[in-house]
Amino acid sequence: MIPALEVLVAAGGELTENVLASDLAAKLMLTDADLAEELPSGRASLFRERLRWALSYLVQTGHVETGGGSVRATSAAHATLAKFAANIPHAFTFSEGVRPSLAANAFNDAAAPAYVPPPADTGSSATQEELVGRLMSAHAASLQHLRNEVLSRLIVQTPAFFEGVVADLLVALGYGRHRDALLEQLNRRGDGGVDGSIESDELGLDIIYIQAKRYRAGVAVQISDVRDFAGSLEANRATKGVFVTTSRFPASAHEFVRTYPRRIRLIDGSQLVEMMIRTNLGVLVRERLDVKVLDESYFTT
Repeated sequence: MIPALEVLVAAGGELTENVLASDLAAKLMLTDADLAEELPSGRASLFRERLRWALSYLVQTGHVETGGGSVRATSAAHATLAKFAANIPHAFTFSEGVRPSLAANAFNDAAAPAYVPPPADTGSSATQEELVGRLMSAHAASLQHLRNEVLSRLIVQTPAFFEGVVADLLVALGYGRHRDALLEQLNRRGDGGVDGSIESDELGLDIIYIQAKRYRAGVAVQISDVRDFAGSLEANRATKGVFVTTSRFPASAHEFVRTYPRRIRLIDGSQLVEMMIRTNLGVLVRERLDVKVLDESYFTT
């Protein structure tokens, strides 16, 4: 992340992602063999994938902006580099940048158990219960990291991609018959606050309207957007709606839908990510592990 910022600032603050990748590879003195290295899946370049993740975090911390194929350094990037010069602590990037913005979406690392690595000699220095506790703590930390990564990746995607994620999620939750038929794109110029609709039953007798807003962390959905969405339900004579965002809803929005006569479900960034992980959308199961402990009752005579 830091070398990427340095390359951007040195180039005047804006580069295409391809030029940024080329200049960054030169700065890091990567060889052709380094650049040819692929992810274990063999589907992508390891270097380019790491650069995409770096940019996703930098976007979330407000250090860069992306759009139109370009990457632009913000004033925060210049301030960070000026403050820390050539010695930017790794902890700064995460604790002062990524974590607070994610906490705004109810992802608070302080609430997650910290990972405690096992001692080098586990034969006599820890009981089995202690080792199991460490294992569960590591799993909780890994899950928290996954939540942060999923949300970070959603934030830097295009609005069209995000709408597809919402469609995939609704299919995974049992709404609609299949993805292509689920998301009925409406006229964008006159949609009245609606992105699409789904059929909640096979006969199409019950329609649910959806709105998807891809916002960066820390930017709450405006209550006016929720009211516009509610108005679109009335205009389309719909009784149900789902409003999904990568960010959060203000308390006034929750109060509005609680008293509104039509049923509207608000799904914020933290809830969206939890649903994606639960339905294995955008995530893979790397390992399955059964944690076994001694059955004391078996050895009790």
